[in-house]
Amino acid sequence: MAFLDVAHLKRFKQKMESSIDAPYAKKNTALELTAKAEEWTEENTITIQAPGVTAANNIVVGMGSAIDEDQYKALASASLACTAQAVDSITITSYGKVPTIDVPISVIILG
Repeated sequence: MAFLDVAHLKRFKQKMESSIDAPYAKKNTALELTAKAEEWTEENTITIQAPGVTAANNIVVGMGSAIDEDQYKALASASLACTAQAVDSITITSYGKVPTIDVPISVIILG
């Protein structure tokens, strides 16, 4: 059995890093959006513009990174779920208490 020496490991690491940074590698895109309190509908939904989202791409939706305590409490009691996505927009439904203040939403579009 042969063991790889340090030089082999360094070349392997460089090849792996260059393949990750290759121009054809798909990158994730992060969006920081706001769910505005006045835009919620009577059906407890809100549609937010989300540039780059399509009906078919995979996305992750969660609370935004710049959040204060009141916004956190509003999101925690809202029980939000992303229930639809379309070209450049997402629709979020509240299954709890609809937020009465603007809350930050983070969307990651997976490459």
